[in-house]
Amino acid sequence: HWVALQVESPADVNITSVADKSSVNYPLQNAQDIPLPVQVTNITAKVVGSVVKIKIRTQTERDDFLGFNIYRSKENTSYVLVGSYLNHSALKAKGLGPYGGEYEFVDKVVESGKYFYKIEAVGRNGSKELDVVQVLIDIPKKYVLHQNYPNPFNPTTTIEFELPVSANVVLELYNISGQKVKELFSGKLPAGYHKVVVDGRDLASGVYFYVLRANDFVGVKKMVLVK
Repeated sequence: HWVALQVESPADVNITSVADKSSVNYPLQNAQDIPLPVQVTNITAKVVGSVVKIKIRTQTERDDFLGFNIYRSKENTSYVLVGSYLNHSALKAKGLGPYGGEYEFVDKVVESGKYFYKIEAVGRNGSKELDVVQVLIDIPKKYVLHQNYPNPFNPTTTIEFELPVSANVVLELYNISGQKVKELFSGKLPAGYHKVVVDGRDLASGVYFYVLRANDFVGVKKMVLVK
């Protein structure tokens, strides 16, 4: 027994039908909506120092699901794309269909502060924002000089360090004989997470030591240049 109903709705909402004999084939559909090709069950963000790890868990994925885009904003201002399925294999659709999967994106943030991450699901017919997660990058609690990466390196490597307070910083490079080779950085820096890129194209292959001086702190690490 069929009952005719009159539906009053905005102009952009239509009632469509793909069959004649089942009421379940009369969905209410908004012409502006993009069908979501993936069902997401959980999104979490974890902070370790200045590293943010975002995990996305899906329950089902359609064949037209391509992957995720992730945008970052500091203090909820303008968003910039920091991760995409187009160039991050960890965000590309796994093609697991009804089983779903787990995705992880790792973002290294230099400055302390409050950050917002916008997660977007992308299908062949378009994209749709899923959620926005918020994280807080605290000011470091102590001085830390990290091991450079990559190591061994050729021709460039990155040195990261942490400052609990603002400091006059000097970062220098020495050879294995203890002779100063070059000054990598000198100046005042605020409390937070910092990094310096070292270009070794003007250096000979061998073992070097980099020394960080910040206020009363002195840290030393070894690096290896292989050409």
